[in-house]
Amino acid sequence: MKEEPIIINKPKKKRRKRSKNLGLIMFVLIFLTLIVAVPYYLFVPKEETYKLQIYELAKVTAQDFVLTIPAKGKVFASEKSVINTSIQGEVVEVYYQLGDKVEKNDLLVKLESETVNENLRKAETLHRQKVKEKERAELEHKRSLEQHDQQIQEYINLDRELLDQYPTYEKLFQLGEISQLKLEEEKKRIEEANKSLLESKESKSFIIEKYLLTMEEVEAVIEDSLSEIDDLKEMLQSTEIRAEVSGKLIELPVKLGQNLQNGTKVAEIINENSLVITGEVNQADIDSVKVGQFVGIDVGGQSYSGQVTSIAVVAKDSNVEIQVDFDKVPANIRPQTAVSLDIEVRVLKDRLALPRGSYLTSGQERYVYLFEGDKGTKTKVAFGQIKGNYVEVKYGLKKGDMIITSSYDNFIHLDEIELNPEGGDKI
Repeated sequence: MKEEPIIINKPKKKRRKRSKNLGLIMFVLIFLTLIVAVPYYLFVPKEETYKLQIYELAKVTAQDFVLTIPAKGKVFASEKSVINTSIQGEVVEVYYQLGDKVEKNDLLVKLESETVNENLRKAETLHRQKVKEKERAELEHKRSLEQHDQQIQEYINLDRELLDQYPTYEKLFQLGEISQLKLEEEKKRIEEANKSLLESKESKSFIIEKYLLTMEEVEAVIEDSLSEIDDLKEMLQSTEIRAEVSGKLIELPVKLGQNLQNGTKVAEIINENSLVITGEVNQADIDSVKVGQFVGIDVGGQSYSGQVTSIAVVAKDSNVEIQVDFDKVPANIRPQTAVSLDIEVRVLKDRLALPRGSYLTSGQERYVYLFEGDKGTKTKVAFGQIKGNYVEVKYGLKKGDMIITSSYDNFIHLDEIELNPEGGDKI
């Protein structure tokens, strides 16, 4: 009987044990993998795909963009006439209506002033009285002068007669025919005659001076009354209120029978070709505004153009007042109309641009989808200035790029979408 070593069978038993352990490990790994993979497959969402069938495209081009400063303003007439009454009176005629066009010197309103008429009657009566008083004083003065001249002449004659007789009296005294007393009496008569002549001349001078003073006072009253009459007649002419300029009647706040006080506003007339705009610009922006700059003017949705013609040298609160003239004054605009202004302060040349569209809001103004044949790629961009229908592209795109401009609402969350190559329309 052949003997075999016992050690030969031992390695075979060990080999069967390792194989069994390896199989168990593999089973466990596969089981665990299935436990993880199956729920992942079942519950984790698969990557979403979106295919856009119909869309619009636009190409990035170059445009000039104008930087503007917004402002608010109002229309007013630089040439206007405000007419006030210069007397008190009652409105008896109104010849025009609000909004009518009038010519210079056209009669607008007629007043009647009883006060002025009464004052005129009094002034004319006083004038007539003073004229008669002057005539009467002249006659009395003439008669008084004649009387004084006659009296002076009588005294002159008496004095001459006495002087002629006095030598005779002296001879008679020397011959002893008359007494010393008689000679003294004759001498005294001569002295009295000279004195009376002198007094008469002085009285005449006094009468003349008094007459001149009286005439000066009377003539002053006459002159004043004439001046008052002229003023009152001019005031009566003021009852006819006439247009001071040609233009459009924008205010006529009077009616028949109305009693107006002195200084009451009767009418306002504007030159329709003188309409300008007064606007206010924030003080922080005013250094960018210059005289001569172009201004876009919006009046109730209607667009007009103009230019800056003046800038105030002082601020009012936090704003600075400017004046803007229309390039052509609109025919249907009215004073006090509110307007919106866009003052062009700078031009940005050859900036990348896209037409405005729904992609702006749906892309949150931060993203666009770049057109690349059969797909659209979400691209981050930055927009700048807006000019009409175009928006400036500051970065993210280059000239010639095509983007989708229709709405992104259905796929903005995706970085990439599929496109129907034949579904795009170019703008």
